[in-house]
This record gives sequence, C-alpha cells and structure tokens, in this order.
Amino acid sequence: ASEYKNSAKAMFLFPEGLTCNYAALQRGFEQNYKAELPLFGGLSADNFVMKQTYQYCDGKVFSNSVVATLLLGEEIEVISGISHGCVPLSEKKYITKVDKNIIYEIDNKPVLEVLKEYIHEDEIDDWTRTTSNLCLGFKDEDQHQSTENKLNSEEFFVRFMPAKDDSTGSVVIPSEVKQGTPVWMVRRDIDKIESGIKTVVKSITTKSQTRRPEVVFHFECCGRGKRIMNNDKKQSLLLALQDGMGENTPWVGFLPIGEMAPINNKNNFHNYTSVIVGIYRK
Repeated sequence: ASEYKNSAKAMFLFPEGLTCNYAALQRGFEQNYKAELPLFGGLSADNFVMKQTYQYCDGKVFSNSVVATLLLGEEIEVISGISHGCVPLSEKKYITKVDKNIIYEIDNKPVLEVLKEYIHEDEIDDWTRTTSNLCLGFKDEDQHQSTENKLNSEEFFVRFMPAKDDSTGSVVIPSEVKQGTPVWMVRRDIDKIESGIKTVVKSITTKSQTRRPEVVFHFECCGRGKRIMNNDKKQSLLLALQDGMGENTPWVGFLPIGEMAPINNKNNFHNYTSVIVGIYRK
C-alpha cells in the first residue's frame, strides 16, 4: 500500500514453499512497491513430506499463495543477522544448462550425476535425507567483500534443492540462476553452525549498540533441526542465541524451508540459515 511507504520498516513474506521462485517474487515486489524495503520471512514447509504447503491469513487457509505482513512505525528500528554453517566439498564448478530455477547441468553433466560424487551411502536412495545435508553454494563477490558479510563469516549463499527430475537429471532451487554461474557443492557442519550463532549475535549487538530488542523474530530453517543434531544440542544453541540477544526478550519463531533477509542492504534468499530480526525502539 503506497500510503504506508514512509513509515514502513520491513515486509514479512510467507510464500508457498515447494515451487516458489523467490527471484520472480522479489522482482514483482520491488517493481511495484519500495525496492529498498527489507524483506524477511520464510517459505512454508510441510515437515519434509514435500507434497503441499499451506498459508494462513485472517482465519483462512490457502495453498500455492503468498501471505505478507507490513511492519510500520516511525520510532522503531529493524536490525538483523544471518548464519548458515556450511563447508565446501568441491572446487569451483559452473552451471552449464539452466532454465530460470531449474538446473539441468553442472560442468556439462546432469546435476544428479554430479551430486553422486558427494552423497553419503545412506543418502543415495533418500532424497530428503540427501538435501537435508548436501546443498549448492553460490558466491556474490561484491557482497562477499562487504563488512557485514565478513562479520557474519558467511562464504556462500546456500540453496536447497526441494525437487529433482530423474528423467532429466535436473534439480529445482527456490531462486533463479544464470548459465555460467560458479557453484560449489557444500555440506552442513555442526561446528560451523555453533560458531555462527556467536557471530550473528555479535553482529546484531554491535549494530544495536547493546540495546535490548523489544521483540525478536527468528526464522530457523527446518533443515537445521533433528535431521543433523540431537534435541539437547539444538536447545543449547537456541538458549545461547536467546541469552545473547537479551534475557526474557519476547521471541517469535518459525521453521521455514527457505529464509529471506537482506545482506549489505540488498534483499536475498537463503537456505539452511538462521535469520534473526530484532525490533528496537530508536
């Protein structure tokens, strides 16, 4: 709504999770609203059934839709940070055949053939298990050199592969990519996930000058849970994060299948990340 542009501080988006093309969604939003407005949120998940997701608004249930919430306020400030926790498994490769967000070939080979080199034995016949651990990594050289990205210690933009086509050897990712784009095979690492919690808290507290947030919105990828760590470890990381943001701070959490948050003031899509959004009084 154009009448809210001056007081709008952020938009929270909750799209369908299995087929969403985030790049197209972001383009449509920025062409029709306010390009510099930060976008936060997460793609709807279905507990890894990977069949259908649902969105909710005003007491109604939708599917294959997008729900949005606009955050308004002249006297508030939004400060965020992200962390993923992946390590590279491969040297640089290149996407050689792609159609928007469907990747057919990497280094002139079907993607599924390339992935076999990096899949563990217990993952071969379980795509959900495979994609809970193995993902594609991309770099944005300009943003990789930014102060914010260095503080977050993030080397890659991680992309989840929610769907595959055995007949073509292709995979689907939630955002568009161009032919010739460099890509790395990356795998989640618990030690890096743990260290990432510390760096994201440091990033936010540095920007906020140690102010306590009024409320925190936490978008934690559902792939960062019990599929890669036990519940005790998961709870200890969450408590460390909450303690770092301020004792007894109101906390609202989501478990999406893909996350949205800006880096270096540019809206971006992420997978397997923890996105922390603090709302502060000026």
